[in-house]
Amino acid sequence: MHLLQDFKSMQSSYTRMFYNVCKILKRKLDVDDIKEFLSYYSITFRKRVEQCSDISSILHHIKDECSLTDVTLLHSVVEEMEITEAKEHIETYRAELKDFYKSISISLCLEKRFGSFPHLKCETVTFIFDWKPEEHLLQDIKGVLSKVSGKLLIIKFIATSTSISVTCSFPFSETHKKRRFSMELNLAFAHKKDKDHFCLA
Repeated sequence: MHLLQDFKSMQSSYTRMFYNVCKILKRKLDVDDIKEFLSYYSITFRKRVEQCSDISSILHHIKDECSLTDVTLLHSVVEEMEITEAKEHIETYRAELKDFYKSISISLCLEKRFGSFPHLKCETVTFIFDWKPEEHLLQDIKGVLSKVSGKLLIIKFIATSTSISVTCSFPFSETHKKRRFSMELNLAFAHKKDKDHFCLA
């Protein structure tokens, strides 16, 4: 449940940041200016923004383009419009998110032991969370794991029941890097559970 509380804490921080930034933007932005700026973001987004008549509705569309791990569009608006007060809230949030990446603690199960199998091309990794997350958390979980692992792991599958598991793969030749990645996540080896399966906790 520790990880669940960590996610909830980050969600709360994300909510507070967005609320405070939007409150500032409502006072500072001009509807026509922000519409013109956002019209270059994408054709689809431009069409959505064109229908807006006030700053609040535009900000709702901006929020839809952001996530727990990605506030790039919001930051670009703040930076372009040179709103220092709002920028400080975003920078504070990003620093907290960075600390979250460093401290995250998860259960990691491997289908095979690390070893020298010359015929094995890839290793499979499953991250297991011992709670059933709400639907909107799935994308944030995937985003956090991607950020933590960088380009090393490729997330292939997410399944839910009473818990959630994310199955990833990485080149077997990168096993030594996977060991380092596990250490960076502060994961400690647990006892081997059976002949072909053991856990990192």
